[in-house]
Amino acid sequence: MLNSTDLDDSEIAAAPDTLSTFAVKYCERFAPLLKAMNASLLLSSYSANSLVVLSSSDGVEIQVTSVFVPRLLGIALNAKQDELTLAAYGQLLQYRRVENPSAHKALNEVAKNSDTIFLPSSSVVTGFLNTHDMAYTADNLLFVNSSFSCIAAVKVGKSFAPIWQPPFISELKPEDRCHLNGMALENGQPAFISSFTTSDKPNSWRSKNSFTGIIMRVMDNQIVADGLSLPHTPRLHQGKLYFCESGAGKLWCIDNPYADNREEMRLTCVGEYPGFTRGLKCLGDLALLGLSRLRPAKDGSERNTDMPLLNKLDDIASGVLAIDLRSGEVVAQLQFSDDVAQIYDLELLADSVGPHIFAWDAEEVSQVFTF
Repeated sequence: MLNSTDLDDSEIAAAPDTLSTFAVKYCERFAPLLKAMNASLLLSSYSANSLVVLSSSDGVEIQVTSVFVPRLLGIALNAKQDELTLAAYGQLLQYRRVENPSAHKALNEVAKNSDTIFLPSSSVVTGFLNTHDMAYTADNLLFVNSSFSCIAAVKVGKSFAPIWQPPFISELKPEDRCHLNGMALENGQPAFISSFTTSDKPNSWRSKNSFTGIIMRVMDNQIVADGLSLPHTPRLHQGKLYFCESGAGKLWCIDNPYADNREEMRLTCVGEYPGFTRGLKCLGDLALLGLSRLRPAKDGSERNTDMPLLNKLDDIASGVLAIDLRSGEVVAQLQFSDDVAQIYDLELLADSVGPHIFAWDAEEVSQVFTF
């Protein structure tokens, strides 16, 4: 495990237009890793109301930019990576990649230093659904509607179209009954979900007991892991199912998630890390894992008082770890300070080491026309 002494002393301030402040420290391996992947990392931070973009054009330094997005949670990129959706407070903010930025006078200056440009294209007003994980299918966008305890699809003219709900949820009401939060897709269909409880009572997950979380297989409503402390981020990768046990700072793997019984599934712990594990992107034998610091309940109540991370408060950090999935070892790390205390989701923007994502109120947005 790398430690704080492995981090570079340089600090990079956030863009001032995010209405938040933060700094970044990273070890000497992180910039070369981004360069080698020829990709940029997109992070959502609802504590900073920001989409944070990390890239490295030279493999030495990391460029940090950020875009103001209120209460940002889920991030979704389509397969072609020309459409991007951000789950903001009561909207799904949709962006499209500009195909030929040099053809737009307003983008000429930005295009000189950017290899990828995303501009706002539309917004779907949903009301506050507490939208968590999102993913594109071939013909729609699916998302976890935590408020109504279901998986939903975008429906024009409606807040959402429900497509699946856990068998223990008796009716769809905006009561966040089980804190359904994570979703893994396979072949364009929901395959696995994460949830804090199996209760059907309003806000039942807001209790002192954190070890009521589950991972469920959607096709047959089979629980494949339970007794988990605040699980998040199920992700299918190379035939295996990875997920975070956030309250314990752990990353788990199920080798055979479609087996008929739990004994054949082979559940193993990849590793235990110094933070609230949430947000995961796998690439070959490498995983990029988000870490968050703990935050008190907004209503001042005591909850999840048995969370294992509460015993490690001095060591907890927010940031990103690059992990070798074969050994669980950390091969590179990056840490945030100040407002970026909470990371929810992360995505990789491939074939881009200098992206530019415009804020919705940027002047250039009003000066670009396509027809």
